[in-house]
Amino acid sequence: MQKQMRSLFTIIIATLILQACNTSENNNSTLYSITSSNVLNLTDAKRILGEKAHQTDSTWTKGNITTCLCSFTANDTDSITNRRGVIYFFIEQYPSIEEAHKKYTDTKTANENNEGVKALTDFGDEAYFHSDKENFYFIMVRKANVVFNMKVNKITGNTSLRKFTHVAKEITNSIK
Repeated sequence: MQKQMRSLFTIIIATLILQACNTSENNNSTLYSITSSNVLNLTDAKRILGEKAHQTDSTWTKGNITTCLCSFTANDTDSITNRRGVIYFFIEQYPSIEEAHKKYTDTKTANENNEGVKALTDFGDEAYFHSDKENFYFIMVRKANVVFNMKVNKITGNTSLRKFTHVAKEITNSIK
């Protein structure tokens, strides 16, 4: 009788473990992949910078974490601010939602006490915006297992915060 109880107990434990694994797999069933349609392009960079620009970097790496880094630089120095705007874009696809959440949380925690940080509720699963309103705009978004950062460095008289936000929203919505 005691042997049968142990066997029954073992079966119950095994069933619970399988259910937990299936639940974990279901939690990761909403994993997304990054593609060229999720990456900032030259047309959008020009919209944000408000002037002609060119791509200055584009690097893809695939491995445990797929990443794409690209940057765009305005062709000319702005006559009003005497600055040349640059946009940096970085997107990562993690193997799990948990790893993406950790990346997002670590970055946000490192920056959240800085002035100008604001949580966003209408972008992906988690997002925040950061700006000093003079030099840069930064946004970080996590949607499922994908995290992206977009930063305008050296805001000029032509840079559009409205278009920056709009493009970030379009990229967020393209992650599927």
